[in-house]
Amino acid sequence: MTSDQALAHVIDRLERGGVGYLLVGALSSNLYGVPRATDDADVEVSISCRSRRGWVTSFGSIGR
Repeated sequence: MTSDQALAHVIDRLERGGVGYLLVGALSSNLYGVPRATDDADVEVSISCRSRRGWVTSFGSIGR
């Protein structure tokens, strides 16, 4: 799995679970036209009582 595929997988799970997120770091900077030397992706995730159920539903099976 490539890093792009991994990121797409994470985003898909977040969206299916209704969990709010924000892409930050070099990837988002590059997408907005401000080139960076790296191509990493950082994901800021909203963790609250409201989003907890979606988070657990989306990622609870990882590692089992």
